[in-house]
Amino acid sequence: MLHHCMSESELKGKSPEEKHDEAKSNHKIAFGSLASYLFIALQIISGIVFIPIISKTYGQNQYGLITLSNSFVTLFLTDIGLSVVATKYLSQFNAEGRHDEARTLIGLIYKIFFLISGIAFVILFVAYFFLGDIYAGLTADEIPVFRIIFSITAIFGVVSLPFMTLEGVLNAYEEYTAIRIINIIQRLLYISFCLLSVLLKWPIYAIALAASGTGLISYLLKYAYSKKKTGFKADLKSKLPTSLKREIVVFSIWNIIVSICWRLFTFVGPSILGIVSDSSNIAVFTVAAQIESYGFAICGVLNTYFLPKLSRIFASTELTLEEQYKRVISLGSKVAILTSSLIIIICVGFASCGQEFVTVWMDDPGYNNVYPCSLIMLCGIAFTLPNTVLKNALNYHGQIKYLAITQIIGVIVFLAVSFALSWFAGALGTAIGAAIGEIVSFVGMNVCYKRLWGMKLAPFYLKVYARQIVPLSLSLLVGLLLHFYLPLSEPWKLVVIAIAVSIVYLPICWFFVFDHELRGGLLSIFFKKKAKGT
Repeated sequence: MLHHCMSESELKGKSPEEKHDEAKSNHKIAFGSLASYLFIALQIISGIVFIPIISKTYGQNQYGLITLSNSFVTLFLTDIGLSVVATKYLSQFNAEGRHDEARTLIGLIYKIFFLISGIAFVILFVAYFFLGDIYAGLTADEIPVFRIIFSITAIFGVVSLPFMTLEGVLNAYEEYTAIRIINIIQRLLYISFCLLSVLLKWPIYAIALAASGTGLISYLLKYAYSKKKTGFKADLKSKLPTSLKREIVVFSIWNIIVSICWRLFTFVGPSILGIVSDSSNIAVFTVAAQIESYGFAICGVLNTYFLPKLSRIFASTELTLEEQYKRVISLGSKVAILTSSLIIIICVGFASCGQEFVTVWMDDPGYNNVYPCSLIMLCGIAFTLPNTVLKNALNYHGQIKYLAITQIIGVIVFLAVSFALSWFAGALGTAIGAAIGEIVSFVGMNVCYKRLWGMKLAPFYLKVYARQIVPLSLSLLVGLLLHFYLPLSEPWKLVVIAIAVSIVYLPICWFFVFDHELRGGLLSIFFKKKAKGT
């Protein structure tokens, strides 16, 4: 997709074979992006429909127990970053034609995953007996129900853990579309089982079984596709060279830290509230986090698509280190402009009509605090999401330890602020802690870009954000005026504000934020002849 957005100097530096590979890669990214947005649309629609239905059918408290179980179990079912290891090194080996080492690496990863599964089983088995002590905020009636839900989630997690690396393998082979199609199948199955559970009035455990069962089906489909399409095989007997093994171990250790930090940012919120608050606040925070995850999913589609591109840039022997960084920063700025535009319109739209959306969606005054919690967390990720390419470049050029350090600092701030504020502010305190932690992590990463690469931060962010000021200000002004003064009922006000904000923001963004090259690259997805002429 962004191949057409490259400068003339960058295009001249590529051989015909490299241009063909890049064109093929861009084709996969384009179709992968379309499939991703189809999956996200399905995810959002199903969430909007089923979250309030499940909450009303089973009650806010039992819905909170489902999300608490998922968040707790997921903390211990980490792949310790091995999916990223698989994507990074398989992409590198493919770029360099080292296929035997790729098979040996997959075999090593499988061995490690089986070991992790055993350790996770022991931890979760012991935790089962102390759930009542860990979550003092739960009532005596809620603990037995929580134990059953926890057991279902934990068993599925331990069984499925070795399959987690499959997405990393498929990403390394740039099979983005296949991943999303399988995810769509899983989501449709999950929706069907949830609908049956609600209609037939099955107990809340059925929802946990639906999520776990369809998740396992998804992993089995990815495994079958990987075997057939990529032809990859795990070599369990051969050993990697000592120097390469040492490099992978060091990378993996730092990546484990990054993975743990990400999981704490993503899943620890309900557990914090389970310790210092109650199940109602867990439910509120979970819905707010769900809205944030929708925003992240919409804007983060490109997150993993450029990892093989980064591998090819850093694997090129014809480029100096300075030229490699220049290409990374150039690619990073293009992705940042696209991503920042998406997250800005989401933040503006939610600031303008988010309260109406939550009221119409949940139809329960117990969820009123979802609006400020969601808006705060969306603003937090608005800082970090546009830096996708730059952040991943730290992974792919032996500088992951700096990424890990910034993540550690961000998580410490998040935990400290969340525990301090959640005692009296509940879900709102946890949301504030999450946003502040994200911003601290963002600042730390920018220090790394400047010191490691000599990157000039001011020109980069001026290019990405300066032109966003006009469409952001005008669309927010229109949205807030309609929010306060439009005399319509909430459903109609929601629709009118959403349309008005889009009408104001999108044309201004297209003509004044995107430059000629970027517009041509985007149009090339649908109008190939047009893009070639840009």
